[in-house]
Amino acid sequence: GIGIGTVHDRGGAIIASEDSDRIDIWMGHGDEGLQRALNLGVKRVTGTIYPSKTTQLADNIYFPKVSLSHLIKNRSLLASNVGLNDRGDNVRKIQESLKKLGYYGKKVTGHYGPSTVNAVYLFQVESKIITGEDDLGAGYFGNQTSLSLSKKIKGLEEKVKEELPKKGLGKGDKGEEVKKLQEILKKLGYFQEETTGFYGLKTTAAVLDFQKDKKVVKKNTDKGAGHFGPGTYSALLGTIIQLEEDIPEEPSKELAKEEDLFARTLALNDQGEDVKSLQEYLKEFGYFKYPHLTKTYGYKTQEAVLAFQKDQKIIKKNTDHGAGVFGPTTQKTLQKLLRERGSILSKNHILISSSIVGVAGN
Repeated sequence: GIGIGTVHDRGGAIIASEDSDRIDIWMGHGDEGLQRALNLGVKRVTGTIYPSKTTQLADNIYFPKVSLSHLIKNRSLLASNVGLNDRGDNVRKIQESLKKLGYYGKKVTGHYGPSTVNAVYLFQVESKIITGEDDLGAGYFGNQTSLSLSKKIKGLEEKVKEELPKKGLGKGDKGEEVKKLQEILKKLGYFQEETTGFYGLKTTAAVLDFQKDKKVVKKNTDKGAGHFGPGTYSALLGTIIQLEEDIPEEPSKELAKEEDLFARTLALNDQGEDVKSLQEYLKEFGYFKYPHLTKTYGYKTQEAVLAFQKDQKIIKKNTDHGAGVFGPTTQKTLQKLLRERGSILSKNHILISSSIVGVAGN
């Protein structure tokens, strides 16, 4: 419920008008509480403020703008108000969810470190929750971020579920659902035979191998061994989601116009189509390992540029001038390699600028 609490005015929050006064309040303490509140969004309600010495209070306070059913319907499956250096299961679940969508590429640790901050930031930018690193709540897992991530995870799961066969299939069953199961197991390397639509011994053996790999069962005699039940269905769902995450986005074959490609020096936290183009080209050469192309020059892009610069002898160490920055020297080197590889068809499609925007780079 909404409950009852104490409001401490920090000064300057009460705004007077002709017919009423406005007071801005939030749950929490100080700037940290304000930051969490801003992530939750603004709710405007009308009520009565009683002085602290008032002896008679209203029995009920009505909040006409707050719908409990709306809050229940839109509640997040993930915790919110989680930030840097927090630890625990809530952080672990956030990391797992971001990993499913391809934003988090590190090991799931349960520690909200810089890698998690960067993953949350990338998700927030692409989800249009924030526009840049200077926005309040950037990299912080607030309520809006939690709701948006839960919604996307649910959408991904629903999409994958449409591809899966129904639960409860077992030996002797036949039909399109069995054939669908065989096709999926074949793609995963468990079923080597022709897809017949008949759940026989070979399908049972394939399901059993999958169950053991995913620790659904340990032995052939365990309950449900070789049977496509709820536990196996869940394991298959998770496996397919992981595969969807690992499938890289097809690089665009369309070349950018002259004024759009590499027209500026790029560095950490820059955003734009030129960043995405850079990621595409670095992916072609095996440097950009992130599952999805983005428009944000994050740590993954910086790591890719660093690796490229070292291989091309542009820098020796990460502390060298221009390390991790996509500047004129790095641009010209990439241009040369792309020409040799045939990715760029004409000089007219390339604009390499030696002008430096905000940061010096090689």
